[in-house]
Amino acid sequence: MNEPRPTRERRDMNVHVIVIFFGSLVVTGILVSLAARGVIAYFARRYPAAVENPLPPVANPGPLVTAPKLLAHPAEEMRKLRAHEDAVLTTYSWVDPDRGIVRIPIERAIDLVAARGLPVMTNQVAAAPGEGTKP
Repeated sequence: MNEPRPTRERRDMNVHVIVIFFGSLVVTGILVSLAARGVIAYFARRYPAAVENPLPPVANPGPLVTAPKLLAHPAEEMRKLRAHEDAVLTTYSWVDPDRGIVRIPIERAIDLVAARGLPVMTNQVAAAPGEGTKP
């Protein structure tokens, strides 16, 4: 018995077009690589300092930290922080003695604002929020 040998269907696939397509991809890749080498060589000749030191000093920050810095006693550190914050919010102290600026307890500040009201700007152009004011 002579059975017909299986072959591909010639009407569905054109091998010649596929070979030309992949060949043109290879040629295009080679041409792009050569063009990139030419551009790099041109800029290397034109800007030799950039080749010798490619990154500015700011871009070289030094070694990266490998592990987070953990507190040895976080509860104690938190207690100290809270004590400092409480002291700032509840005591009187000088901020700038030369200019006469003091820090007063927050409760006293609330009482003063309630009694006197907020300060009013007079004969000044109102600035946009965040402009022209010092913290």
